Amino acid sequence: MFSTKDCQDIIDEIKDEYIRGGHEICSDESYERFSQRLKREFEKFDFISNSLIAPETYAMHLVQKGTRFGLFCGYNISIEWPIKFLQINQQGENGGLMALDDNLKWGIPNKTTGWNNRTTILPFEFDDINVCTGDFFPVKQQGKWGLYSYINWKMVIDPQYDDARSVCEGLWAVSKDGKWGFVDIFNDVIIPFEYDSVSNFINGYAHAVKSVGMNNNHNFILDHNGKETSFRHEKLLEDQYRGGIKVKTSYVGDVEYYYAVGPDNEILIPKNKYRYLGDYSEGLFKASINGAIGYIDINENIVIPSIYQSGTLFQWGLVCVKLNHEKYSWDWIIINYKNKQVFPYMLCNSKVEFEKGRFFVRGLIGFGDIGDRFKNSYIDLNDLINYKQGKNMSYLIRTDEETERTRQRRIKAYRNQAPPEWTAEDTWDAMTDGMYGDYPGGDVDYEVLGF
Repeated sequence: MFSTKDCQDIIDEIKDEYIRGGHEICSDESYERFSQRLKREFEKFDFISNSLIAPETYAMHLVQKGTRFGLFCGYNISIEWPIKFLQINQQGENGGLMALDDNLKWGIPNKTTGWNNRTTILPFEFDDINVCTGDFFPVKQQGKWGLYSYINWKMVIDPQYDDARSVCEGLWAVSKDGKWGFVDIFNDVIIPFEYDSVSNFINGYAHAVKSVGMNNNHNFILDHNGKETSFRHEKLLEDQYRGGIKVKTSYVGDVEYYYAVGPDNEILIPKNKYRYLGDYSEGLFKASINGAIGYIDINENIVIPSIYQSGTLFQWGLVCVKLNHEKYSWDWIIINYKNKQVFPYMLCNSKVEFEKGRFFVRGLIGFGDIGDRFKNSYIDLNDLINYKQGKNMSYLIRTDEETERTRQRRIKAYRNQAPPEWTAEDTWDAMTDGMYGDYPGGDVDYEVLGF
């Protein structure tokens, strides 16, 4: 912390933040006005810190007045959090700031009160808060750790664990009766409580230590199913090395194949074997040898068999896959690492994506439709948790009658559309039996064909 009476380095830092915020300081006179305004703001507090890493990439400065703390934003030259907290802590490298109030409880104030009319992201009722992942904060109440969703503003896993880390790759490292294990966001035990210590999952794997006798410990590498693993490439023991795995392509004649290399270009998945490999995510590749899609690990062990038409990448320990049958070829289901369906309803569209905790179809503008069964245009992790906990899903799921009415409205709207205009390009498609696209209006680069 620096005294506000002698902190030219901080003033220069705030000036840069102010300019990055879209403001201009074009002349000596303008800079003088800026400096005078800043000095007036500085009169509100005694000490100020360098920039902190904070949510939404805002540059924040910790400020102090007497024994109280608040946050000052260099982008806007304004107090973002009032100077009233006993302590403000930063949560990890990715940001997140929590504050201690007069009742010695931790919470996270909202920078503005307009978002859902909330003055806090997390209410001031916790004994401790761990680093959040997505919408979920590990929190401590009455000596036990649970999991809190700031979107739903409620506990999704009640406090019950003696200690806890952050949620990583859909698995939460928690301890009970002196032993560590992993549960998923539904609080199902995925890896049993039998380890003396564990790390978070990083790039598909976690480190664990188990006592096997007095002063005799064994170190293990665990995959997402809890299998104790060894790698055929020793470098894969390094978490950051696995983070640098890349997928590349090779050719045998005109046939394209995929393979994977490490950050040093050592081949990890062989060439000329897989007709498709998706990016490495949470320890797995989406893979195909003969057209059907499955998932393999870095040792080429089959984790999810090749029985699907398509699929997303694993995130949060979940993946959305497209069923491989003709009658319902548009149907997608959500499964976990054990190839177990975690949500009974099918998402109906040609391409489902997963991003920031949501399954959705990306349309030309915003979200596309994910099927007549759903009232929203996406399904998020909190929806899956609500279903798992037996909550009323009427806010998301239509009844059979509602679904049928929605389907009929869609069919009627489609039939009322003007028929597509038949063009010379469509005639070409028809003459070639659609081999260059579907007609009318096939997806064809007609310039290449000479039109």
